[in-house]
Amino acid sequence: MSVGALENMVLEELREQQLLLPPLAKPEMLRRAKSGGGTDVRIAAMAFVPGILQRAESAPVAQAIASPVGLHSLCEKGSLLPSQAADGGPRKRCAICLEEQAAGQLHVSGKMCGNSHCAEAFCSGCLKAFFQERVESSRFSLQPMLCAACRCHVPVAQWQQLAGPTTSTTFAQNASDALALRCEACDNTHTLLQDAWQHDDLEGAIRIFFNCSRDPEAVEVAWSAFNEGRLDADSFLESLRAHGPEAIRDAEPEVRWACKSWGVYTFEELLECHGEDAGRTAWKAAEVVDTSESMGVERRWDFWAFSWGAYTLEEFTVLHGEEAGQAAWEAAELANWVEPEKRWVCKAWGDYTQEQFILWHGEDSGHVEWEAAEVYRSSTRQAGNGRTYTLEEFKGWYGEEQGQQMWDQAPVVDLSRVFRLLGDVERRAALHLAQVRRNPKILTPCCGMEFCFRCQTSGWHSGTACEEILASQAAIELQFCPACGVPTQRTEGCSSMVCLCGEHWTWSGEESDDDY
Repeated sequence: MSVGALENMVLEELREQQLLLPPLAKPEMLRRAKSGGGTDVRIAAMAFVPGILQRAESAPVAQAIASPVGLHSLCEKGSLLPSQAADGGPRKRCAICLEEQAAGQLHVSGKMCGNSHCAEAFCSGCLKAFFQERVESSRFSLQPMLCAACRCHVPVAQWQQLAGPTTSTTFAQNASDALALRCEACDNTHTLLQDAWQHDDLEGAIRIFFNCSRDPEAVEVAWSAFNEGRLDADSFLESLRAHGPEAIRDAEPEVRWACKSWGVYTFEELLECHGEDAGRTAWKAAEVVDTSESMGVERRWDFWAFSWGAYTLEEFTVLHGEEAGQAAWEAAELANWVEPEKRWVCKAWGDYTQEQFILWHGEDSGHVEWEAAEVYRSSTRQAGNGRTYTLEEFKGWYGEEQGQQMWDQAPVVDLSRVFRLLGDVERRAALHLAQVRRNPKILTPCCGMEFCFRCQTSGWHSGTACEEILASQAAIELQFCPACGVPTQRTEGCSSMVCLCGEHWTWSGEESDDDY
């Protein structure tokens, strides 16, 4: 039966019963029904529905009667049109599957990517499938997660809950594999990817990094833009090189002496800890905190106790009993017991970086303690040959002026402090990849062997440019991993292959003399 015929039947039935409907044609009553005051309207309308309509679904019928457009708002199947949900809320279509859902159940794209002008709506199922497909299609590479609407960067924290734990784990593994290398010394695969720092006050640690920079404001702006995906890794790396802390240029940071264990010790304890000569020297330089003085409680010598010593009256009675203890106490000689002299001294020294000084002592006191501390090891920076040298060595080799210039222009080689402060694994890995592309001559994290990350070969091939090595590798045969299908080159070593996916397989073809 059509909607029009149903409407005519209702009106005919009502006229026969000579019943008057509520003034549904009046807009003001209809507006009240739509705005939330329509409970009574719906009930009154239902009271006038004749028995012939009771077989229909009552909720949609009641909704249709109270609707401003009458029964024409009811579809033939009894469902509502897109403009009105069953609970009175709006409905929207998912921009991917085009299925209608309650607007509150959809995800607005701008809330994920941070773009205020991006306002597409997506259902959870489509977003999960979108994120999964992007991760699974980029195995052994690191593709940033982009918004399905505006293609802006989506932080990992915004999409990993929708994608599920399996997809998040695979994405983190992709980041690790993108920075993987095989060490020739131990013949094992390792990754350069560093973990983020689980710090109680992460924001405070980031603020300390800004304050240590040469231009804190410029670094903060670049940091925010990179985290949000508005700045690429190479540009952020250049900003850190130009405006960041001087220490990120150091291959090895400068460390200075600091005490690890302050305490109050006797002269004998210092001799036992430091030895005869160093102990006497430390004792003379230490501050006296406890001079020799008599004990406040009287003690007497006890010859009958389990061990010879001076004890109080209470200890005598505990050792010998009430009567015998009192008698022994009266017969005992007074012990002229004095405490040995003690001094405030450092028992153990250690070498620490400026960052550690600031973390322990605070921003202001940390700088003061650092300036007053003695240098234990000077910092080093990387030269053009990949080796690291101190400032004095740069000046000794190139002269005062040129040596200082080369020291100031040394590349950024240590971003471990930055990596620890980046919680997003994709941002952390992207920055690390940008760094090793600029400075591919590294040492393997396991054995400290020279390795060229760009060419993926052991050694730094001194005298031969990376472009020449890569050109020679272009002619090398490709074979595919039987498990994951990734194209693989065999540039060195034996025919036994281990893929990043974990598959062990054998390179097909004749082995050369270099295989042994």
